[in-house]
Amino acid sequence: MNVGTPLRWAAGEDVAGVVVRELLPRVDQIAAGEYPETVLHALGTAGALAAGDLDPWAYERKRLAVIRAVARCCLATAFLVWCHTAAVVYVRTGASPWLRSELLPALEQGAVLAGTGLSNPVKAAAGLERIRLRATPAGDGFRISGTLAAVSNLGPGHWFGVVAETGAGRVAALLPADAPGVELVPRDRFVALNGTATYAVRLVDVAVPARWVLARDADAWLARIRPGFLLSQVGLGLGLADDVAAHVGRRVGRRPGLAWWAARLERARRRLETALAGVAAAPPATEAEWRRLVHLRRAAGRLAFHAAEAVAVADGSAGYQSGSYASRRAREAWFVAILTPSLTQLEVERGRQGGRG
Repeated sequence: MNVGTPLRWAAGEDVAGVVVRELLPRVDQIAAGEYPETVLHALGTAGALAAGDLDPWAYERKRLAVIRAVARCCLATAFLVWCHTAAVVYVRTGASPWLRSELLPALEQGAVLAGTGLSNPVKAAAGLERIRLRATPAGDGFRISGTLAAVSNLGPGHWFGVVAETGAGRVAALLPADAPGVELVPRDRFVALNGTATYAVRLVDVAVPARWVLARDADAWLARIRPGFLLSQVGLGLGLADDVAAHVGRRVGRRPGLAWWAARLERARRRLETALAGVAAAPPATEAEWRRLVHLRRAAGRLAFHAAEAVAVADGSAGYQSGSYASRRAREAWFVAILTPSLTQLEVERGRQGGRG
């Protein structure tokens, strides 16, 4: 496992150090379904989750870098970092002064953890499914009911984002998992990433006060945060490929015929690095720039598959064993392909754009 160049933040701790000390000894347990809560707290203490004074796009670049560093070791934990820092983005860009003053500091420190909950509205924005939650005005807030199929990084004391249909538009809110009317049903039969504290979430007439409301025009708010949603996910595919490339590289001299697979993976990784340098410079301001970002996220999913193929060839029959490095990385690569927005959803987006490549 290659943790790469240390990422240092104001807290004085480096992300690579947390990965080596806290995460690396737990990788097998996490792969078996253990939730790495202590690792998330340690990353928060290290300053890795905090936005501080960074502007929104600079924070998205920081998210990508931290997620990439963690994904070199464990994709499940990297995905949880993505979930949690997405919630930080929600609060920073949302309209609630109360959430920014009372909850945001604890989120940035990793003292309180949070999930995303926006897979459904992102798919709905692409026309792939309907909004599954309904909101009814109640005083200066709302009451929300409905069911979300899967929300990760949840548990007692956690928060998560939702978007609900009012009949006159859509609203976004951040809810505590302990709120009356919130029911969590564990989902832990995945082929990988069972340590991500993923639940189906049922909301039964949940009272949502105004202080929890992120946006009363959720569509406009989603449009603002969606570019960072995609950019930060690129860190998952890149981090996975970084570690697999190093793993495969160490075997090239001992396995005749492997050099081609290693070179193929390295070319794909370098292409994505080059594309990232251009796309990450500034948030997309034109349709052409948005198209480049969609292509970048798609390339990250395809890169993960290249990594899975290369490690399967590199490890051979030893990798075709339950609990092996190759088995874990291949199943993690599968997840990068289906994470919202999935590769199929990105193909729909590319079709609308008339894009190729």
